[in-house]
Amino acid sequence: MSISFVLSECLSGIGEYNIKPYCEKRWLSLRDEIVWSGSDRIGYSREVRLSDATWKPIGEKIGISFNELGIEFEYEFKILILALYTSGIGEGMPPLKWSTIINGARSLMTIARFLCVKRIHSWIELDKLNNLKTSHYCAEAISYVGANDKPSLCVSINTATKWLKCYGLLGKESLNLISDKFTPIVAAYQINGRKKHPVIPCGVLKKLISKVIYELDLINEIRDEWIRRQSDDIRRIEIGQYKIVNGRYRSICGGGDAAVTAKIGRIRGLVNVLVLAFTGMRDGEALALANDCLVTRESDTGELHYSLLSELTKTTDGSQKVEWVCGEIVSKYLTLISTLNEVVYEKATAIIEYLSSEISDEYLNELQQGLRYKYIFTVNYSLTSCGFYRMNKRPNSAAFNISDFFKIPLNTSDIEQLDRLGCNYKSVAPNNSDRHQPYKVGDYFNFTPHQFRHTFAWFIIANRLGELDDIRYQYKHLWQNMTLVYAQRGFESIGELLNIADEFSEHITSLTVNEIVEASLDGNIAGHGGARFSSRIKEMLGNQVEENVQPHFKDINQLVEFISKNSNDLRGVGHGYCTKAKDCKVKNVADPSHCVYCDGYIATPRHLTYWKSIQLNCEDKIKKIESAPDGVREKLHSFSMVLKSNLEAARVIIEQLDPLRGVDQA
Repeated sequence: MSISFVLSECLSGIGEYNIKPYCEKRWLSLRDEIVWSGSDRIGYSREVRLSDATWKPIGEKIGISFNELGIEFEYEFKILILALYTSGIGEGMPPLKWSTIINGARSLMTIARFLCVKRIHSWIELDKLNNLKTSHYCAEAISYVGANDKPSLCVSINTATKWLKCYGLLGKESLNLISDKFTPIVAAYQINGRKKHPVIPCGVLKKLISKVIYELDLINEIRDEWIRRQSDDIRRIEIGQYKIVNGRYRSICGGGDAAVTAKIGRIRGLVNVLVLAFTGMRDGEALALANDCLVTRESDTGELHYSLLSELTKTTDGSQKVEWVCGEIVSKYLTLISTLNEVVYEKATAIIEYLSSEISDEYLNELQQGLRYKYIFTVNYSLTSCGFYRMNKRPNSAAFNISDFFKIPLNTSDIEQLDRLGCNYKSVAPNNSDRHQPYKVGDYFNFTPHQFRHTFAWFIIANRLGELDDIRYQYKHLWQNMTLVYAQRGFESIGELLNIADEFSEHITSLTVNEIVEASLDGNIAGHGGARFSSRIKEMLGNQVEENVQPHFKDINQLVEFISKNSNDLRGVGHGYCTKAKDCKVKNVADPSHCVYCDGYIATPRHLTYWKSIQLNCEDKIKKIESAPDGVREKLHSFSMVLKSNLEAARVIIEQLDPLRGVDQA
């Protein structure tokens, strides 16, 4: 059977579904139905039945318990969860994420348990009470759950009660009565109680990164010794020299130098800090990085560019591969940890090959899953054993507790920066004793993984290295004001870093203008804007053939200086330069052919490789479409037109930048 069968038996209506009232006969006939089955992330096959006291779908990280609920509430919650998980808040709507559903359901359960104490057994029963009783119970519930001290719980309850209305468990009047009780607490929280995650002060972050790199360099010094010992153990496994303790492999040589193992074991947390600090990705996304996540590319000038491939799930339906730009530092130490991991993978492979009949099934499964997923931060670096931590789960290790490992005191300038950004408090966690408590000079900074993300976004915007629009996928929130936190901090910090940002901007603009001017004079400039620019440049320099023409500038340097001062709107895009910037009507358009004939678009030889790639890509896809069956071609007609438009644009640019190549291609 399936979820759809259970819902077909428990929902009534067409279009707007209602959950049927609890019926013992129906429940007994359905309670043993399997709603999920399969292999989870650690490789165990399991089934989840409708009657189970705890639910966790296959592949999800968190579960939910239905303990302490009466049977009627349990039934209503389970059918509601299944409906939201498959159909969202109504037929035709997208399903809600499991984490969203669980957060809301847990909040509603706090109210349901109170109602059970009051001998109200279901939401439908509550809805049948008169308004006075309902209002009275809501007021009591606020006191029962301590809602005034838990505003975030009230936010969740206020949202989740709407789900009850969507599936007919509450009527409009009951919903309004509950909302009237909780909304004032929510409103006060949004205005006064909600605090921004602290950013990491610049001075503290510099010290942290310096300490992390120092520790990683120490690990690099003992890397060869650790690899040698692991390689010796692998050879011993192959010739039968090993121990089996409680169904797990153990080396016959013991741990050797404990200091070596202790230092190597820290590498997970140290590299994790660099990834978070230099990419801005979420902690969960960093922990799910694969061992081969690093991508290295060489530019036309020979420069190496580094990036990480991760899986984005929070702000997308399903999962989406995302590429995060990182620097040489991150690349260097990711390569180090990846090298160490490969040795452990080799050791695990040897254990499976030679010892599979002697080790426990649980241990065998652990090794197999470790080799299957190869998460970069789940390897156990012990010299005495071999294994992996739970997949995609932060190990309970001091190496990952940054605040315990690195004690960095705050000075006066750090406190001033936190005050200026409106986030001088030790914690924003609801149940933390230091929640909203301000730092004082000399206090150790309390690091959390999410702070790196806020700090990275603030740095990008404050230093004019990008806009919210440029990082919108990685920083999309359901709450608009949460996204605005990043922009607000960037705006507030512009005053502090204005001189640095302006100098950097002027330098880049000058280099860009110089490139465009030289390309124009050499005749290697493309785009409709490029033709106009080239003509204007020659006019401004003056026609040296006609002696009676007085040039506007005596040399190119004067011209570059003048244009740079008047080029605040110059913006780089992947395939050229846009001189209209904020006034551009096709900003961020995915189709580059829209730019080619714009009078504000310029391309130089720097962009030739990009356009050649566009040409090859379009030609390849057009050939595939043209060779497809008639029915498929018709469906892809619009896509084919876009490809042909881009192909024509690419040929125009290539012919202008590389005339001989352009003629050959034509």
